[in-house]
Amino acid sequence: MVCDSPELFNMLSMFDEPPHGRGLAPSQAPLTYALLDTAHIVAQLIEQLVGGPRMTAAQGRLALHVASSYYGIAPTELAFRLGVSPQAATAMVGRMVVAGLALRDFDPRDSRGYLVGLTGRGRREAKRLRRRLDGYEEKLRAVIEPEDRAGLVRSLQSLADLTRLRGNPWHDLQATPPEFRLW
Repeated sequence: MVCDSPELFNMLSMFDEPPHGRGLAPSQAPLTYALLDTAHIVAQLIEQLVGGPRMTAAQGRLALHVASSYYGIAPTELAFRLGVSPQAATAMVGRMVVAGLALRDFDPRDSRGYLVGLTGRGRREAKRLRRRLDGYEEKLRAVIEPEDRAGLVRSLQSLADLTRLRGNPWHDLQATPPEFRLW
């Protein structure tokens, strides 16, 4: 396929050949080494796409999850979706409230809890972010074959599901569905 975006071509060309013609040494763990070889590139790409002067990448992810919920979302559910601890999710929400992007609202199902929603500014930023991500999706479709794309999406979704259900092995988080939490 032809790539008509110089920025995308330069970024994806990093995958063509490892630096200095060599990647990590072959091993009995090719998946792990492939993840190590590409993790920093993916992290930089996500920060460029999602992060920015208005919202960090983490805040962008949080805003997209909150925007997908009509009435707001409980912090424990948000923590589960983001794959972080409830304390980390609460801290992220607090920073977004201070920044004027999110708000806490009464939870009609739990008088002790609250729901996280987006302010008007937060909704505008989430829409801007969604348009940006959708535009980048089109660029990725132009350079990744459909069968490779489908397999990559399935694999990444499986990995995300496993880390949510079993905890994040790199940070030892116990990210389990909120309805199974014991506190």
